[in-house]
Amino acid sequence: MNLHLSVHHNIAFAVNDYAALSDATEYSFIGTMADRTGRRPAIFKTLRQNLLAGLRMAPSSAFSASLDQVGALALVCVSMIIVLSYPFGADRTMFAWSGVTSWAAIAFLLTVLILVISRIQNESAIPFATQLMASTPWFLLIAFILFRFWPGAAWPILTVLAFFMLLVVALRAFRSMKPVTIALLLGLAVTIWSFDWHRFIAPAVFYSFVPGNTDTYDDVDVEKVFRDQDVLIQTRLDTLLPQIPDQADIYFVGFAGNADEPVFHRDVSWVHQWFNENYGTANRSVLLSTNLETLQSEPLASRHNLQDVLAGIGQIIDPNEDSIFLYLASHGSQAGWLDTSLRPLPLRQLTAESLKQALDEAGIRWRIIVISACYSGSFIETLANDQSLIMTAASADKTSFGCDWESEMTWFADALFRQSLAQGMGLIEAFENARVYIAEREEEEGISASDPQLFIGDAMRLRLEGIETAVGLID
Repeated sequence: MNLHLSVHHNIAFAVNDYAALSDATEYSFIGTMADRTGRRPAIFKTLRQNLLAGLRMAPSSAFSASLDQVGALALVCVSMIIVLSYPFGADRTMFAWSGVTSWAAIAFLLTVLILVISRIQNESAIPFATQLMASTPWFLLIAFILFRFWPGAAWPILTVLAFFMLLVVALRAFRSMKPVTIALLLGLAVTIWSFDWHRFIAPAVFYSFVPGNTDTYDDVDVEKVFRDQDVLIQTRLDTLLPQIPDQADIYFVGFAGNADEPVFHRDVSWVHQWFNENYGTANRSVLLSTNLETLQSEPLASRHNLQDVLAGIGQIIDPNEDSIFLYLASHGSQAGWLDTSLRPLPLRQLTAESLKQALDEAGIRWRIIVISACYSGSFIETLANDQSLIMTAASADKTSFGCDWESEMTWFADALFRQSLAQGMGLIEAFENARVYIAEREEEEGISASDPQLFIGDAMRLRLEGIETAVGLID
């Protein structure tokens, strides 16, 4: 029995018995289990041949193209993704659906691209697909090596490498490249380079967790989580010490918005602990986080909870004397919001307007706000006032770095807090030192500048030294 598959009636595949690839682009498949069993060694031999040819990006003649090879190569890619992202030696691992959906989306888009290019070229998609899939495992190997050792430089390098691989394979797979195909590839390259596509991709299909964790995303009881928030917030507010009259006290609030990247929780937790240990905020601090580890012990990082916490702090401080140090870490958007997400909770994004409203309604006048996120400079225009100091990891149109799943800290947090403030610098000096540190790191890794931003109001500039001295930031 023959089964014919057509792509816009230009490609026909006859399904019979694994016949050889013909000049008319007609392919055959075996129909009996006995034939499959007998052909198994040949399939693996051909698979090895294609993988080696893919490593060399060899000419079309070096490949053996067929649908079964495309499928086999796809299985090799899936296996590599699972093995390379599995955290061997971890105390516990969790299956990450964000990684699965990311790779599924990439596979779908790649399939569409193969079919579109083949249609434009009016040639079979099978040789092109075979050659591209044969090179993909080597691309994945390079990708995971970069994620492991040079995470900050991984995405720019992979973007260039992906386009180069696609172009070379297309040039070798087709007899000649039509102008429309060339225009499509160039347009694709410009789009990929200018569009911040990697922010939507989570490369790992597994995550590791620390000992003692008993939660997974599937275990989250949404109703219970929301029911517990008021109690968790009130418990934290009840432990806060009141302000001391005639003294400039500082209160710390940390906000880790995105749950898919553990680095944000690590960031905020490190800064939170460091402030508590060095600046006496142990009983004047609140941590909000979208982290499974703290879901039952700390308030959730959400717009509503942040508003409630700021309102509670506003009731116990002297607005003329005391300050708040607000540190926020998450993914950011050019549209002017920070991501707050923890599946399956329906959380709203934190916008600059909602943050300003929460601070204003709480009556908190003196504000030191630090934001580690892409495009975080977009918050400055809305938040800026005479009594504020605002530091952001990037300008309004730039991305920041170190927010991938393997990073210990974001680059900005590491540079500002660990490399600068922890060395005894004041806030302004620490920011300038962090700018230089980040710029040198970006230049070393060959990536575009994030351009961290600083704003300080006139009244805050006059008052800042007194705040820093009072809380021990400077002697």
